[in-house]
Amino acid sequence: MKQETMAGNFKKLVLFLGLTAIILILMRYFFPEQSAVSVEVMKNYSIEIALIFPPVLVLMGLADVWIPEDMVKNYLGKTSGWKGILLSLFLGTLPTGPLFIAFPVAAEMLKKGARISNVVVF
Repeated sequence: MKQETMAGNFKKLVLFLGLTAIILILMRYFFPEQSAVSVEVMKNYSIEIALIFPPVLVLMGLADVWIPEDMVKNYLGKTSGWKGILLSLFLGTLPTGPLFIAFPVAAEMLKKGARISNVVVF
């Protein structure tokens, strides 16, 4: 079952990359001036993801092990009240990097029992 999922994910990745290549080729044909800018932006964003995402995955793994579920439930769970909202607001304002990094953090918070409103505030 797990191999089927990995094969499905690989097919989706190949499809995504193929569609991206087709779009870039069409842009180069129809909009040659903008295509160079698009390729440059895509290159810079890919480098940013390659540099930021692996350390974030390591930190997420460590947070999963080091931060107990009871602590998250206590400070951000259903009974946290205003303290949980203020803590979520504070954690959300910390310099965490690009927005795509906040989504795994939010998923981890939900998995450990944080209240949905606190995750939204985060």
